[in-house]
Amino acid sequence: MSSPPKDASDAAERARYIIATSADIEQIKVAQSVLLPLMGLSLDHTAEAIVKERHWVSRARNRFIRGEPIGTQGGRRRAYFNEKQERELIESVIFENEIYRHSQHYPTIRKLLAARLDKETKRPVAESTVTDMLDRYTQYFVTGATWGSLGRYQSTLIELARANYKQRLANQKTGKK
Repeated sequence: MSSPPKDASDAAERARYIIATSADIEQIKVAQSVLLPLMGLSLDHTAEAIVKERHWVSRARNRFIRGEPIGTQGGRRRAYFNEKQERELIESVIFENEIYRHSQHYPTIRKLLAARLDKETKRPVAESTVTDMLDRYTQYFVTGATWGSLGRYQSTLIELARANYKQRLANQKTGKK
């Protein structure tokens, strides 16, 4: 059984508020990392419950208790492109290729995106980079979701990407932003 965190006077209230109001999965997991140990779970059991590592739970919990912003680390420190460029790149890859159409012989979006990234950056890009980009793109439509978690709905995301790209092309022709 874990001991209650030091100086957590209002942390439990803030955590409950986040769980009740937030739609962001990561924020909810941070709030759970505070509340579950207060309910008697060990850090190991808390980590198992929220599908994170024990060290992540400890760090997130301590940051939250200290009142530090949630999620200030991670994501874009070494990104190849900014968020807008990343979205445009993914949408252009989808628009320019026949993905998930009538045959299984068409290359997947992951392979096409990896090839485009290799060409754009002039060096091989790790598979995890492609995964991270697709996950960030998915966040654009569904907060807290990843590309893999929306397996059934990937064709819908692909159609949205095509529609966004077509709209952007139309706006460029008419001079709109």
